Amino acid sequence: MEDWLANERPAPVFDGTLASLIDLYLSDGESPYHDLRHGTQRNYDQHLKLLKVSVGARRIDRLNGEDFRRWYRKLREPKSPGLPPRIARAHGCMTMLRILFGYGQILGLPNCDKAKSVLGEMRFKDTPPRKAVITYDQVLAFTQNAHELGQPELALAQALQFEGTLRQIDVIGEWLPDPQQPSTRRWANGLLWQHIRDYVLVKDTTKTGQETSIDFTLYPLALAELQRVPPDQRVGPVIKDGRTGQPFKERRFQKKLARSGPHCGHTGRYYEPRQPSRRRHRGLRCRRRSRASAPPCRAFVGYHHRTIRSENLDQDTRCRPATSGPSTGDGWPEQ
Repeated sequence: MEDWLANERPAPVFDGTLASLIDLYLSDGESPYHDLRHGTQRNYDQHLKLLKVSVGARRIDRLNGEDFRRWYRKLREPKSPGLPPRIARAHGCMTMLRILFGYGQILGLPNCDKAKSVLGEMRFKDTPPRKAVITYDQVLAFTQNAHELGQPELALAQALQFEGTLRQIDVIGEWLPDPQQPSTRRWANGLLWQHIRDYVLVKDTTKTGQETSIDFTLYPLALAELQRVPPDQRVGPVIKDGRTGQPFKERRFQKKLARSGPHCGHTGRYYEPRQPSRRRHRGLRCRRRSRASAPPCRAFVGYHHRTIRSENLDQDTRCRPATSGPSTGDGWPEQ
């Protein structure tokens, strides 16, 4: 009886449409989707939902390059007149299509190899790399302002992130679905006081899984913030929400940062973990330019390679305005 109930919902079947390929990609136990981190899955889910609702009914065997160009142009349209184009959303969906067709090609599904090869010959403009970086003076001003606002946890988090060139997830952690109870969430991957002994941090990073060792006695700003915490409170997560006493939820943490940011010379935008690897290396570059005195910190980063690579897709100069013609079957919802 239990086996029957478990299999009551029929498994997705590929019928040649993009929607069926999406369903298969999400439900197949062997799909690479299930090997992704939770945060990456959430990002994929947004793109997959948009593609399924908008163009899921389209048959893969009838798609061509002009369809993909038209989709890209539609996806990058601003949310309302006067706002900037949503280039990141459009580029992300095109990347998601490459992943989907690559998955279908591995399974030997018809026409996926053709669609993948067509996309492989196309380039779509992505958002340019950020040029603005957070400076030591801004971090110092932020920590001072956070203490004035009675939010020492923000000051500690920002000092550790900046001087330790740590990703936000490695400092505040993340709330993940509990495998035993999917309706509940558990906290993981954050910084614990047991990771810090005599102000030396030893922790496996979430990006590479490598062990990172950082001696915060060499970094006065982070050291001062750590020493502010009374010894009897150095138990469990290092960064806790002052309102709940529990680790921060990502959205609430970013909102508090954004509210505190304008008071110290920046908008708070650069704290967002959208491009953690770039932000991490910006910390290295910025600290070299800042007045903070510290030994070379590249050894603390925990990367295999010394060179830093960033994706720089060619701009697609062949895009043409959409021409009038027969209906394409694309149904774009308001986003």
